[in-house]
Amino acid sequence: EVQGEGQAAGSKSASQDADQPSKGKSKADAGGDQGGIFGLLGMLGPSTEKKSTGSRRSSVDMPKHKAQPMSIFDIVTAKKRTKTKVAKVRQVLRSLPEWLTPALLNQTTRRVRQRTGGNRGRIVREMNQVLQIERPLWKLLMELTATPDKGISQKQRVFDLVREQNERFLARYPQAEKGYDELLDHGPGGDTPLHLCFLLGLYDLGKELATRYYKTPELLSCSYGDDLEPWRQTNVIGDEDEGNDGGLYTGQTVLHMSVAQLNHDCCRWLLARGANVAARATGAFFQPKRRRYALTSPSLYRKFKAWVQDVNLKEHPVLHYVDVPDSGCYYGELPLSFAASVGDCELCDLLRVYFILRRQEGDDSLIKLYEETSKCDGDDCAKMRKLLQKHEEKGGSKRSHPAFSKEVDSIDYFTNARDAFGNTALHMAVLHKRTEAISWLIVNGGRPSLEVVNEEGFTPLTLCARKGLLETFQEVLSHMQIVSWTFGDLKMAKHSLAQIDTFRIQVIASAEPYLL
Repeated sequence: EVQGEGQAAGSKSASQDADQPSKGKSKADAGGDQGGIFGLLGMLGPSTEKKSTGSRRSSVDMPKHKAQPMSIFDIVTAKKRTKTKVAKVRQVLRSLPEWLTPALLNQTTRRVRQRTGGNRGRIVREMNQVLQIERPLWKLLMELTATPDKGISQKQRVFDLVREQNERFLARYPQAEKGYDELLDHGPGGDTPLHLCFLLGLYDLGKELATRYYKTPELLSCSYGDDLEPWRQTNVIGDEDEGNDGGLYTGQTVLHMSVAQLNHDCCRWLLARGANVAARATGAFFQPKRRRYALTSPSLYRKFKAWVQDVNLKEHPVLHYVDVPDSGCYYGELPLSFAASVGDCELCDLLRVYFILRRQEGDDSLIKLYEETSKCDGDDCAKMRKLLQKHEEKGGSKRSHPAFSKEVDSIDYFTNARDAFGNTALHMAVLHKRTEAISWLIVNGGRPSLEVVNEEGFTPLTLCARKGLLETFQEVLSHMQIVSWTFGDLKMAKHSLAQIDTFRIQVIASAEPYLL
């Protein structure tokens, strides 16, 4: 069993650590901080490290206690606890991906524990990248990319590898429903074979692979997993470790890849087979280079400054900016934001058409998009919340959900959807200076986004001013004017001064700079 392998690997690593001099041990080791297979096996009883520490104490220091006899009740309770711990350990080990063997787990655990000065999350992520390029499937796909003329024999080897992986996965999880849970054993980077094909530009191979193994919309829309999650499950890293950002490419689907690569044919092919138009790419790679957080425990100086300025820290917390080292491509989270960022209006139109079709079909993914958009500020979002509240009070069915109701036709919750930083597709078009995409979004239901304030307090217009984008500023401003009259070639237009004369248009946004 996997448990037996883990115990053997754990005992072997423990004997190797015992041969090392005590000077090389870290503070975490001295405190009994164990991770990986050591932490899992430590659930079965006292750790070997604590036993060895106790054995070095002299007989004078050892307290002399009389052995207390155990009752039958204590013995039965202890056995039950042991069985429960063993079951938990077996469950964790069996849930690990195929590539994470007990030997690799022990090796990584020792490496992380020895690097006391480094970031555990960063160390594990670097190791994941090495493991990724050493996998047989990756090497085979790279060969196929370099020499695409090798033809059928190379492709057949790819299909054989995927089929064997599928069979091993179903052997581990016989209760998995075919057509949904298969082939979701993510690799070191959180990827699946389908992701790798589209990532490396092997679109024809990816389509054939999807036709054979990813037949349902759920499988076709499977996203990247968290590359740190397997190590978190085995206690190699913890939730409090620095660099635990929720994954590198978490949430990315093949539709995101096709949009970013401007591949119209693949986008049409995926959308026609049910790809999710509301999938969110939330990994660290798709985040801004700088993120801001609200400090839960500000310093005494900050508290005193807030007291002097009469600012309530609960309503307006102190903000702290943090660099995201793995940020590489901030295109927003939704496929429409990706299309607006690359400035492809044809892709924007294609995504909107399929959104309308999904809405008519009653796609479940739109319910989540509707509910997330309704939590934002604004009159339209308030109307969405009221409709949602009425639906819940009536105990309506999925088909009668406001996301599919005709009452919400005036509210385009697809074009005006926001990401985790409050940016809409219009904000992303402004950031990347896509004037054509700006015009398309405003004409196709994105006018409410002109008043949307993002996390940093910017509307699309004030964001243009902040970034110094003159041409983009003029484009956004041209859509905010109201024409009073026209006479031949002459016209008179007026503009609201809410965003031109006032830098911050919300009270909550204007109160935040005091503590920046």
